[in-house]
Formats: sequence, structure tokens, C-alpha cells
Amino acid sequence: MEPQVGLTPKRRKDRYAFALSSFILSIPSFIFLIIPVILIFSGRVTRDSQYIGRMNLLLFLACAASVAGLLFGFMALNSSKGKRLAITGIIISLIPIHFYYYAFNSVIANS
Repeated sequence: MEPQVGLTPKRRKDRYAFALSSFILSIPSFIFLIIPVILIFSGRVTRDSQYIGRMNLLLFLACAASVAGLLFGFMALNSSKGKRLAITGIIISLIPIHFYYYAFNSVIANS
């Protein structure tokens, strides 16, 4: 067989920016999750509290940032650089999504 002229071996695309954005979006999403959890367990916020609407907003922002971080992380998984950063962003992004999912299921089951 003759070698084909003009073809170069496939190189992985460098998607380091996606990996970095996945990691950067996962950190605020985790922080937005921790703030309501700390306030609830400290006893400062109850069901009748005036802060419930703000806490729901924080949980929604945590979930939205997590979904974006998860998408960017999966896009960067096949990158030549930043694979570890993408995996870290995916793992940290899954925590608020997991919490949000079980929080909704418990609210629906209790209603």
C-alpha cells in the first residue's frame, strides 16, 4: 500500500477554555448550594422565613451554573490539555444537581 499524501494524523482539539470554564462555573454553583444549606442547618431560616424566596433563587442559580459547567466539562473531555480540569469541573458540578434533584423529590413526596 502506498502512503497517502497530504494526510496528517488526527490530533485532539485543544479545548482548555471549555475545561477552565467548567471548573470556574462549578465553584460558584457549589458555593450557591452551601449558603442555603448552612442557613437551614443553623436554624436561621425556617419554612415561614422571609428568606425562602432568596434561597430558592440561590438553589436555582446553583443548578443552572452546574448544568452549564457540566456541559462545558463534557465538551472538554476529549481535549489534549485540561482533561483533569474538565473532570474536576464535572464532579463538582454534579454535587448541586444531585442535591437539587433529591430536594425536589422530597418536596414532591411530602406534598
